[in-house]
Amino acid sequence: MRAKTQSVNRLAGYEIPSVASPNIRSSSRVRDRISNGIANSNPSQTAVAANSGDHPLLLKFLTQQQVVHIAEFQQTLDSPGYEPSNRFLVRNRGEIVAHIRVIPRELRFGRSTLSTYHLSELAMLPEYRQAGCMRMLLAAARQKAAANRIALITADSKRPEILRRMGWAIITTGTNVTTSPHSLLSTLEELDATSPNMRWKDKYEIRPLRFVDQPAMAEMYEASSRLHVGMRKRTHEDWLWLMGRRGFNRSFVAIRKATNSSPEKVVGYCLLRDNQVVELISDRDHALSMLALLRRACADVVERGVHSIVILADSAPDLALEGFRSVDIPSSLAACVPSAYDFLKPMKAELGARALANGAKPETKIGFSSGTETVSLEVTKAKLKLKRNEQVNSRIQVSPSMMTRLALGSIDLSHIHDAEDISSTTKGAIEAAQAIFSSNRFLQMPLENLATMEY
Repeated sequence: MRAKTQSVNRLAGYEIPSVASPNIRSSSRVRDRISNGIANSNPSQTAVAANSGDHPLLLKFLTQQQVVHIAEFQQTLDSPGYEPSNRFLVRNRGEIVAHIRVIPRELRFGRSTLSTYHLSELAMLPEYRQAGCMRMLLAAARQKAAANRIALITADSKRPEILRRMGWAIITTGTNVTTSPHSLLSTLEELDATSPNMRWKDKYEIRPLRFVDQPAMAEMYEASSRLHVGMRKRTHEDWLWLMGRRGFNRSFVAIRKATNSSPEKVVGYCLLRDNQVVELISDRDHALSMLALLRRACADVVERGVHSIVILADSAPDLALEGFRSVDIPSSLAACVPSAYDFLKPMKAELGARALANGAKPETKIGFSSGTETVSLEVTKAKLKLKRNEQVNSRIQVSPSMMTRLALGSIDLSHIHDAEDISSTTKGAIEAAQAIFSSNRFLQMPLENLATMEY
């Protein structure tokens, strides 16, 4: 009698029996084969935190999936605050089949600072995409966020509609501006020639960035971050790592020339990655230096024979770009607020000041419900007072996705009519919420997420 043979597929060094019949659902078999994952139907399966011993397998997995290259992976291990346990894995028979990395960040919200997680390097083997691996990894990240009282989770995703179906909000962060360097140069020259108050060409000297310029760069970045929503709070160690990581390959600074009363001073900087402007920041008193830096960037692109220059979304938060645009490519970010209370608590002073500035009267009070969570918000002269599980007659109910959009200021409540994911008991509740959650532009600085350049 002929012995039965079983065909096999080789996967990352071990063998998995192939599906014998096309009538059997492969996704269910794959799900059954996962030995360490969180399948919704089996709570005993969980995504597990990585450890330092997993780095060799991680490098092999992430490079095979073309998520990172070797230089980038090595630089990541040296990043400030890096911990192997901030990576989550789904395994099958000891081999990695899915992965996500959690990056702790402190983000500026005006005068307030929020502890957040950014999710990156999401990857899984193609044959496991229907096995619930993504839900397992996101669930593990949210559990970690809840344990550490993290106020906000953001994520990069090439397919944001998947996250949207999971209750995440898609936040439009800005537009990538692509234009001809010759056209931009012409526009800049015209600005200098026709506006006597904008004669900036002779005010500033442009030279390559030096290491000793980093303190001045950090000071300008810090001043800019306090005026915006979403810019990361960078420590001295963060700056050293970003400069050493080399996510850019050319850099320039603008120098205010020395006078009889003051020495020369660095008043602006511009970081370039090939033909892309990845960060352009200036001193508030020398905003015109950004035009001089942009002019030098255009000249550099022209010298290299490239026919377009790209200003990445949010790379120049203080520069008005409307007159320069020729092609706009929207940039978006997936985000979720795990707990409305944990988000609002560190923002009490900031949101209270916004509410008063927007016309809300002290003692204005509304109830706010998101999912199963209920919070009452009261505007005072000093800050916003919060209480959990307090019943208020004037209240609004929002979905978790709408809560995230409100928190990040990506929606204007005055333009919402009969929306399915928001309702109110009184007109005053919507007006109070509009004053508290005013519309803002949420920034995502490109330099934070750029990979190390391969040389």
